[in-house]
Amino acid sequence: MSDFALAILHWQTVEDPDPVLRESTGWLEIRVGGTALTRNEDVWSRTVRDSVLVSGWALAMWLAHYWWRLNYEPLPYNNQLPAPDWRMAHELGAADHGYVWPRILFASDGEVVQVWAESLPMPGQSVQYLAGLDGPQSVPLTAFQSAIEGFVGSVLDRLAAVGQENSDLAGLWSKVARERADLETARRRQLEAQLGFDPGQCPGDLLAALLDLIATTGHAAMVELAPAYGPQRDMPTKITALRWAQGIEIAPQVEPFQAYDSPLPWQQGVAAARNVRDRMGDRHGPVRDEVLDDLLGIAQRTRLEEVTDRLRPVSVMRPDGKGR
Repeated sequence: MSDFALAILHWQTVEDPDPVLRESTGWLEIRVGGTALTRNEDVWSRTVRDSVLVSGWALAMWLAHYWWRLNYEPLPYNNQLPAPDWRMAHELGAADHGYVWPRILFASDGEVVQVWAESLPMPGQSVQYLAGLDGPQSVPLTAFQSAIEGFVGSVLDRLAAVGQENSDLAGLWSKVARERADLETARRRQLEAQLGFDPGQCPGDLLAALLDLIATTGHAAMVELAPAYGPQRDMPTKITALRWAQGIEIAPQVEPFQAYDSPLPWQQGVAAARNVRDRMGDRHGPVRDEVLDDLLGIAQRTRLEEVTDRLRPVSVMRPDGKGR
């Protein structure tokens, strides 16, 4: 996992008729895992710095406006090319306002935010970014949110200090805070984001149907299902079909154990598999199917029928009505 930080190192008043823009400009530094993604060459002054002069207000407005989608919308399903609307919500360059921003992209799976960055020549621009990442870096969602909260807060503090406390940023950030504080509203916003919608833009009938289904699937399962199906009108029907799909009940013969403390699913899986092997007393050898059947409490191997002709079987955990 990588650290993530973004901050205005120091403010600089610039010439601009808009007092908000004039007083919210500063030297921005963004770091992921120790790499300064804002490292750049100023073509005019021929200097290299780890920070770049931009509008903190413009970046804070973008972060606040797309808070829900930045934190909860995943990459497009089945490796589809991102649509312009998706890119506006996830590529830093969409902060715009005439500034040259580094090429950084964020995408979340609800637990981890993946960060991509590349340095590409930009002919004719006054700033050339020099740093990138060899591959996507994983940032814990909590760390990502904390960094954004700190950054937006610092911009608001700056604006308040220069008499601009009633800015549109203050109103927008206050709205986001209220939505986050209300559990029901927050879940609506998360679900909208997972489907690729801005707040309040998801069709009402689709959102209502999915919220009703959460009583059956549970919130955690819906978080997994919503991005996989996408914003299709028949999405609730397809998810409902899973409820009646053929399945089996099992009685695992392995005592519960402490989950591996990592948001990365493959690390959790490896740790769980090693834990089970340790209890079996066989860390390296192949495990026969019959042994796995016994561990799962399956009397005989059972073949699950496909839910539809086009979908492979899936497993969905749902509430049992007993608070579990």
